[in-house]
Amino acid sequence: MLRELQRVPHRLNLMPEHSDAARADHSTAPPDPLIYRALGAAGLTGVIYAALAHDVGPGLGWSVVFLSFVGTLIWMASKQADRQILLLLGAAAVPAALLAVRELPALVALNVVAFVSLVSIAMGLRRRPGLHRWTVSTLLEEMTVNTLGPLVEARRYLKAGLPEAGDTTRAARHRAGPVIIGLGLSAVLVLVFGGLLASADAVFEGLTERLFQWTGDLPELAGRLLAAGVVAWLTLGAIARLRQPRLPTAATPVEMNLQAPVVLIPLLTMNVMFSVFVAIQFAYLFGGADTVARTGLTFAEYARRGFFELVTVAALIVGVVLLVDWASRHLTRRRPIVAASHMLIALTLAIGTAAVRRMLLYVDEFGLTQLRVYTTTFLLWVGFVLIWLAFTVLRGKRGHFVLGTVASAFVLAVGLNLAHPAALIVDVNLDRASAGNDLDVGYLVDLGPGAVPTLEARVDSVPDPIDRALLQGWLARPTVQSDWRSLTVDDLAARTGS
Repeated sequence: MLRELQRVPHRLNLMPEHSDAARADHSTAPPDPLIYRALGAAGLTGVIYAALAHDVGPGLGWSVVFLSFVGTLIWMASKQADRQILLLLGAAAVPAALLAVRELPALVALNVVAFVSLVSIAMGLRRRPGLHRWTVSTLLEEMTVNTLGPLVEARRYLKAGLPEAGDTTRAARHRAGPVIIGLGLSAVLVLVFGGLLASADAVFEGLTERLFQWTGDLPELAGRLLAAGVVAWLTLGAIARLRQPRLPTAATPVEMNLQAPVVLIPLLTMNVMFSVFVAIQFAYLFGGADTVARTGLTFAEYARRGFFELVTVAALIVGVVLLVDWASRHLTRRRPIVAASHMLIALTLAIGTAAVRRMLLYVDEFGLTQLRVYTTTFLLWVGFVLIWLAFTVLRGKRGHFVLGTVASAFVLAVGLNLAHPAALIVDVNLDRASAGNDLDVGYLVDLGPGAVPTLEARVDSVPDPIDRALLQGWLARPTVQSDWRSLTVDDLAARTGS
């Protein structure tokens, strides 16, 4: 019985990285000889943040901070990181730079997520080299650990890098104690007697006001310094993650031994249900107006319902197929399960095609919006992921799935920025207006500076005189001079009219 209990942790290996041996090896890591360089680089990044991004919105300042962060990581890891880590860190510089290009909130959020994800994966590759060997569970684990890890890793890094810090701190405290007490008493005396003397003489009062003018911004200064410290701490933690020792062995995934019917029956059930749904979709959405008329709805009314639900279904199927593959990977007869998974993917792609058809009809009737652009783009990406899953995971090449998914997500993020959604939305909605459809002027105005150049170029073609006058009035408004730190390429294009 004792032998069986001893074998259980090895077989399950639920937390291989957090065993006593792993913790001991992690805590006794040798001090980093570049600890002081790391401290200086982290502190500089914090200062850059305090100066350029603390109290302004996304724009040039944020871009410089993110670029300085990733540049610091490349500098500190260049001599010991492999090529794949440096490549991912270099790729993270792209969404960082795009923060100074687009100002739409959704694109800003997308760029930040892409940046954090690429840096997290790069830090994970330090422990587990070879992204092509990662599984989906490895990807999720490393992204979670390395997104939150720098918060606690910096302390371990300092403790290991400054082994004599305990004795030094005690000696310094002993010497500094009297000095600190003396400075505190001096501050009290200056405040008491300085206030009395300033009240007694106007010239002295003016001198003290000029001398201590900066104290009026003490709360703001304290907040800025605190934020700079947090950024510096995160930077130091990220450096520590990139310079930590590699894991001695790769984690062993948790295994689940299931009988084939447990997996196959739900798959076949979903295939039957999806087949019926696909038949209905193609009968109505591709069958013509007469077919839809039998429902008592117009094409647009029929298409309006269900698009976002279909996108959710397509995204969830990725997880279902991955879960089925994980649960059945050790079965000797997997061919029926693989075939059913292929069929489920094919039916999901058909559902995705119907969803795109719904969106096209929806846009023809109601126009284009940011949500419709982003959701449709996400659906197309999910379609690629499903196809890639069929060619990799279902053929036993699980590591290639993670590599291709990460690369395609990066292309998606960059492509959305380059596609300039604001200009695309303006073009599509103005084309609809020219064809006699209604135009939501308020929505176009809410798109912000990114929509200005396209609106200026096409405002005279707006057929409705009221809509045209409203747009011309908005375009003729005085330009608000924003802080240069929050400047973007969209802002510059709006100001120059190009």
